[in-house]
Amino acid sequence: MDKASELGKQISAYVQEALRSGDFTQLKSAIEDTAQELRHSVRQAWESAPAPSEAEPADKTVPPRPPSSPQTTRRTQADSRPVRTPAASVPGKTSGVLFTVFGAVGMGLCSLIYLGNLAGKLAWGRWTEALSLSIIMLPLIAVGAVLLRIGTGKLAVIRRYRRYDRILSGASYYMVDKLAAATAQSSVVVAKDLRRMIRQGFFQDAYMDEQGTCIMLNRETYDLYRSTMRGAAQRQAEQSHAAGADASGVIAEGQRYIARIRESNDAILDEELSQKLYRLEAITVKVFDYVERHPEKIPEIRRFINYYLPTTLKLVNAYREFDAQPVAGGKIAAAKNEIREVLDTINTAFARFLDELFADDVLDISADISALESVLAQDGLTGSEFGMKAGKE
Repeated sequence: MDKASELGKQISAYVQEALRSGDFTQLKSAIEDTAQELRHSVRQAWESAPAPSEAEPADKTVPPRPPSSPQTTRRTQADSRPVRTPAASVPGKTSGVLFTVFGAVGMGLCSLIYLGNLAGKLAWGRWTEALSLSIIMLPLIAVGAVLLRIGTGKLAVIRRYRRYDRILSGASYYMVDKLAAATAQSSVVVAKDLRRMIRQGFFQDAYMDEQGTCIMLNRETYDLYRSTMRGAAQRQAEQSHAAGADASGVIAEGQRYIARIRESNDAILDEELSQKLYRLEAITVKVFDYVERHPEKIPEIRRFINYYLPTTLKLVNAYREFDAQPVAGGKIAAAKNEIREVLDTINTAFARFLDELFADDVLDISADISALESVLAQDGLTGSEFGMKAGKE
């Protein structure tokens, strides 16, 4: 029979004797002496327990490294070091034991005293005394339960830390999802656990990435991560700046084409052709207005601005030159007529091109309409059901 069991029987004997005799004057000191003996026993057992590295073999498996440069790989491997914290310095170990012991002992003793006395008072019909006893003892029992819960919570955190520590030992970094899989937990729970343990000092020189997907177990790895993130942010900023400059350049070039088409249109006397050029200009303006609001569409108008517009402008300028000739022969008239006809094809193609630019927006609107119609139908606000509800109102 172990020490805790013997002390438990001893406490039970004290309580039963106090309940039998009705004399509680010696109970307090007896309980304190017993609790002190139990506390001393638990401390000795804890200190004599072997460290995790002695009790069970540590998992030395290092996780697969993500792709990186040879230089980064060499530096990471060279600077990695074990991150196991000595057992004696695990935060919360002593307080966890004390909270658990005092909570369990306090709640158990108070419960025994309360139930024993309550039964006697109720048996003799001493209702006022029973109420007074409840007012005094129930809060004490609740305090003991809270202490027990805090203590067991602290010890549970320590157990999880030791489990993480065995897996992480020897690694310079570890992915949270792999750690979650190894411990049969969700990645969200493990990431939250690791952040709290880092704050409380379980891991020395450990850091989490911003997304909570990786734990870095030494300063060197964390510095490499920060350097990589700064470089990525700088490249993204440069790309955004280049995209903005590219968009401005494309729009400026488009506006130059529009201005030159308008200039040629003003010089052409043919009213029918001028109407076609007005329509061409209006469609082109809408294309570049849309791209200005959606610069991500610039790759889609490369051919439009590099081939369609220059070729169209070349045709318009040719018509302008032919139209300015004082004497027009049969070949000039035929060329002008051919340009006039092809402008109808160009306007139709440009309008279709503009429509294609709006394809994603149209899909989004269609999806919103479908979702709205579905919700309205579920709420009974469409069709005959809507008519019935409207009539009732």
